[in-house]
Amino acid sequence: VTFCRAIDDLIGGGLALGEVTEIAGMPGTGKTQLATQLSVLARLPQLCGGVEGRTLYVDAEGSFVAERAHSMAQALCQHVKGRAQYQQSKNKGSSSLPESFTTEGILDSIDVFRVHDETALLATLYSLRQYIESISNTPSALPVKLVIIDSIAFHFRAVVPTDASYY
Repeated sequence: VTFCRAIDDLIGGGLALGEVTEIAGMPGTGKTQLATQLSVLARLPQLCGGVEGRTLYVDAEGSFVAERAHSMAQALCQHVKGRAQYQQSKNKGSSSLPESFTTEGILDSIDVFRVHDETALLATLYSLRQYIESISNTPSALPVKLVIIDSIAFHFRAVVPTDASYY
């Protein structure tokens, strides 16, 4: 879920696991903000309807802003903990949120790969499987649930062929 009813309704309740979803639009329409929000939401505990995983964020444009992710993570923690406290007082039960569900825990579950050119982008994409497998072998690590590439086309739009065979 995106925590935005209009977007969730538009895409059928949220992003589907195991599928590729392309978010496209004009510059300044909020694609990176949505991607950042999704990377924070990937850490949402299962008992709250989340997937309780980690995000791999490939940042080709340099647009991932850690401070923005921090404020989103902080707001999510406050919201979820507030709801848990409300449910606890209403049901006289105990809250079962994971202790690691903190602002820092959310940020620790987002692995950002900053790439500066098409070669680094391709090398990063080709090595993601190996990286995911190495995480899977770490007992305490959350599973990768979301991979974001922001933006896959950015460096390729800027490549100008210099080889004479292109002309």
